[in-house]
Amino acid sequence: MEEEINLKEILNGIWKRKLIIIVITIIALICGILYSNRKVEVPEIVKEEREIFAKTSFTVIQTENYKITENTANTYHRILKSTENLERIIETFDLDMTPKELTAAIWIRRVDYSDVIEIDITDESLIDKATDILHNLLITINEELKNNYDISDIYILENPIIVEKDADEEKEDEVPPTDNSKNVIVITLAGLIVGVVTVIGMEFIDGSIKNENQITNNLKINNLAIINSKQNEKELEEEYRKIKLNLKKYKTILITDLYSDNVKNDIVKGMANLYSKYGKKVAIIDITEEKLNIYSIKENKKANDNEVKLDNSFDNLIELLETEQITEYLEKLNKEFDFVLINSNNMFESVNSLMMSKFVDGTVFVVEERKTKVKTLEKLIKNLEEIDSKIIGTIITKK
Repeated sequence: MEEEINLKEILNGIWKRKLIIIVITIIALICGILYSNRKVEVPEIVKEEREIFAKTSFTVIQTENYKITENTANTYHRILKSTENLERIIETFDLDMTPKELTAAIWIRRVDYSDVIEIDITDESLIDKATDILHNLLITINEELKNNYDISDIYILENPIIVEKDADEEKEDEVPPTDNSKNVIVITLAGLIVGVVTVIGMEFIDGSIKNENQITNNLKINNLAIINSKQNEKELEEEYRKIKLNLKKYKTILITDLYSDNVKNDIVKGMANLYSKYGKKVAIIDITEEKLNIYSIKENKKANDNEVKLDNSFDNLIELLETEQITEYLEKLNKEFDFVLINSNNMFESVNSLMMSKFVDGTVFVVEERKTKVKTLEKLIKNLEEIDSKIIGTIITKK
């Protein structure tokens, strides 16, 4: 049996379960705040350029035999960092390092794809001898170019100097503050969406009665009225008029519920009051597990204030039902009263209520919106059909 759920019912269900959405959204908001304010490990940025302590630069006139290319810097690199030249520099300047360490301390590069070649010292321990080492390197390059490329001289653009460090440059880069509000908003919205989707999912799987169509179309029984706790007195009386109209051909009516006794008791009294208002004599039979109490409602009186307990109540309801003496007694009440309303226990909890349904003109189920399960009501209807009990319909209650 498929439930009929329209958009209005889904929106109504979302509103009724709004607390779930609010809780999930608040949890997402808290998670977003915690996530955005977490301690972030800032990865060390490896800069393309190393720290320079001394430098020099030069260029050459391009000739037909010598062109500045992308590999020019590599040519100088091979010249200056040959094992022979490195060992010569170490010996000349009495350096306490290996050729490999000296290689790492000298950086040769082409400046921004220009004709300028720059040589840098990137080891602070060499700073005292840095300018002399750079002069020596320039001389070495000059000699190599004369011998291999027939270039008479190189043009020194920047004499070897020690690079002065500004105080600002020595400060560590500060991590700029991050605007985390966007993360919080995104995570909170995600929580809101999850909450709404969760509630919609609950609407489809909870299996409760949500509208009148589920009773009339799916269960194929009549719904007599919808009693809403928010209805005013006039609206409430109009619903009871509908019940009276639907019950006009029945005299003994058993009223049972599946959950809330208080709501069902109010409906029994409301029906009795309406019958009494139109000058009808009404008897209310109140069934408990072991006894049967009978009250009469005087004409034009309210059940709440004018219930008169009859002396012929029975302490042993089970005996009445098993011997079927209840039939004789109901016939007697039918002669004395215009209507007999039987206030019954939950049929799933009381066998007496189920048995009593065999001796009345019909049974009315009081079902609670979004609480009574469709399958539960379906099962109860099936139980009554198996014992040939007449089913009149349902009354839906809304809180």
